[in-house]
Amino acid sequence: MNEDFEKIKSYYNQLNSKRIKKLRISYIAVTLFLFAVLFVTYLKKIPLNVNFIEADIFRIIILIVIYLSLYLVFNFFIINFPSRNIFFKFLLPKIVEDINAIHNFSIKYEPFPKDKTYLRKGGLFPTVSTFINNYKLSFTSERGNNITIYDTFTASSNRRERAPFFNGFYYIFNYKSYYYFQLRNNLNPVLKGIKFKRLKNYNDFREFVQENMSHIDEKYYKIYIELMNKYPGLRIYMSGVLDEFHLAIWRDRLVIAKFKELTYEIYNSFKKELLEKIEFANEFEKILNDS
Repeated sequence: MNEDFEKIKSYYNQLNSKRIKKLRISYIAVTLFLFAVLFVTYLKKIPLNVNFIEADIFRIIILIVIYLSLYLVFNFFIINFPSRNIFFKFLLPKIVEDINAIHNFSIKYEPFPKDKTYLRKGGLFPTVSTFINNYKLSFTSERGNNITIYDTFTASSNRRERAPFFNGFYYIFNYKSYYYFQLRNNLNPVLKGIKFKRLKNYNDFREFVQENMSHIDEKYYKIYIELMNKYPGLRIYMSGVLDEFHLAIWRDRLVIAKFKELTYEIYNSFKKELLEKIEFANEFEKILNDS
């Protein structure tokens, strides 16, 4: 396994080196062009009989210092923060392949899927918004049912208010709830064509059920409260939509951890995190069906 990791690390480093080189060249080209434009504009304003070097040596030094400082800051960020493209399009697929091989799974991985039909169907968050799917995992559960996980971000499309509606992991289970309902920390349902009424049995979260129903099954409350205890401080959203069950849990850490070099420990930490999501989905499906 270490030999496989060394091959992955080697290719990852190659991709990253190419990325850094391209970014440096782009930065130098763009900034030199801007400085050249400013320099020519400045020269035009100086009388011909004035030696600009003697007159503005201090300004020239300041410009050079600013340029070098900006370059160092830029260099720091491109080296210390991994590329999203390389991370999601190369590294995570390799980790999923690794998981499949070790655990005999058949997980399908898709980076940056454009699909947002699941948001419309779940009715948990507005679909007329800015959204990014980092990746999609789909697999067959231990019970033989389809499970899908999205790592997603969605926020208001209003430029003045870019507050996120959701930033975390969105799970979809094949499960019959037989009626529409939602349990959630904040906001209201946005499911087109379905009218909800709000119940007030609990103060710690919001409860909504389709208009012609008077209650939500107690087992869903129990599951939701258990999740709140399991993930204290995180926002949690549940939606029953007849033939599917949608669950969204805010993330408790950054999507891509800051790392300067890909090590075996870092690689394994990402693998562990993905496995935890898969194991959680399998366990949650059991709880959903057995409660």
